Amino acid sequence: MESPFRRAPLRGRAIELLKKGHSADELHVRFVGEGESPEEVRAVLTELVALQHEAAAMDPTRLRGEAKWMFLRGASVDDVVAHFVRVGVPEEPARAEAAKIRAAVAAFKPCQRCGAPTEPSELVMDLGGFFVCRGCNLRDEIARSEQRGIARELEMVGALGGGVGGMLLASAVSASIANRATTTQAPFCGRCMQPSGVHVTAFAPADRQRLDPSAEWACRLCGAKIA
Repeated sequence: MESPFRRAPLRGRAIELLKKGHSADELHVRFVGEGESPEEVRAVLTELVALQHEAAAMDPTRLRGEAKWMFLRGASVDDVVAHFVRVGVPEEPARAEAAKIRAAVAAFKPCQRCGAPTEPSELVMDLGGFFVCRGCNLRDEIARSEQRGIARELEMVGALGGGVGGMLLASAVSASIANRATTTQAPFCGRCMQPSGVHVTAFAPADRQRLDPSAEWACRLCGAKIA
């Protein structure tokens, strides 16, 4: 029967503690302080950290994200396949996956506010009718929440210190703030790659004739239709 006082093997303890988020440096200090051989501790931790890096490099979600990043910066399918093969993916499945990701990236559409390439399913229409990415939409939600908070505070101040007239005035001001739309002011032009869109009424009549007749918003630089 094994002694209940015997410590678990060093490697097993190191694996469990690494899984819990402890760093290799922390574990080295800890194990050496517990009386383990510094050389053995260093060898075990070096092996486990190398295995961690290898596993992270082969994570499918990470690999797909890296491939998207590469394609958006002009990489070819061969470039992405070479990256996959370099981390240990066999070439045939690497090429099939790279082609699939390339097709998905080709379908991305720019956020009509910041221009970030975005999967069509992730675009959200803002209050001005433009399709924006999750980041821009989140900023809108935060801004509207802050506006509603200011509106409530104004109503409270008006009710406490301004009498009926002050309360009515504060209520009107707070309603104006709460209903203020957070919208896209200058939509993104995919041709010029900058937020240079304006409403067609901003163009001089002579310039307006060269615009797409169906355009409501166009780029002030190149005249391309935006919406």
